[in-house]
Amino acid sequence: EYLCSKLKVTKQLRPMGYALLNGDDGKSDQFFQGLTELQQKNAIMITEKISNQEKKIGGIQYRIMDSGLWGQRVEVQYKEESFEFKTAIIGDFHISNILLSVSSYLHLFKSEFKDVVDHLSLLRAPLGRLQRVNSHKDSFHVFVDYAHTPDALEKTLKSVKNSMTSKKGELHLVFGCGGDRDQTKRKLMGKVASQFSDKLYVTSDNPRTEDPLKILSHIEDGIVSIGQEVHFKYELIEKRELAIEKAIKELGEGDCLIIAGKGHENYQIYGDTRVPFDDVEVAKRYL
Repeated sequence: EYLCSKLKVTKQLRPMGYALLNGDDGKSDQFFQGLTELQQKNAIMITEKISNQEKKIGGIQYRIMDSGLWGQRVEVQYKEESFEFKTAIIGDFHISNILLSVSSYLHLFKSEFKDVVDHLSLLRAPLGRLQRVNSHKDSFHVFVDYAHTPDALEKTLKSVKNSMTSKKGELHLVFGCGGDRDQTKRKLMGKVASQFSDKLYVTSDNPRTEDPLKILSHIEDGIVSIGQEVHFKYELIEKRELAIEKAIKELGEGDCLIIAGKGHENYQIYGDTRVPFDDVEVAKRYL
């Protein structure tokens, strides 16, 4: 269903339009086949190649020189030109996305690479995408992120864990799963969360018409399925605000908390009713 929705984009492309396709996506051939013969000639397939510490995406070679919860320092090379830029955006997958966009821009508009690189340090992540909530001066870190699938959650947790410089700091996570949606992902979410974080606060997302406690129990099945001693590692807290409050109050020096699942959303759905709720604002209330 998700793929079918995405494939509709090819039908909206103008006859002389350009299609930029991710060659690393196993479904890219289906997008390509959905184009007309003329559009296929104009199509640009961009892939990423990784070897040791050096990576290459769409002709741009890059290396992450330094990273932390403050941001990243990246060295890039395109043809015979080499540059360096800093960004406050954390997560190595974001660097890949940024340079994929740059590569696409260079292909389409034939711009000078230096002119584009000079603006990369000005980029900011969209609201709700590893959005920092607290001050850099605090001894701990709090982020809100939209990750609400097993794959997205794993990427976020791994990136943040790799960016943590404090050896004694723990990675804590507040998350849940939506009601009236794919129930099979709940166990997977619980499994991923327990594998890549140190402490979990499992709570409500958008329960809709389902019993919130039933959703939490499905997630718990995934947590305990990894076969480790996890009784000390997680708590089930139905009310999202209470979960966020407790998670923040239990943070220690060097710890990092990710409040995942809702990101930029400013509501929760109970039944058919939207109730005002903003993870960022609620978190700030307890900092």
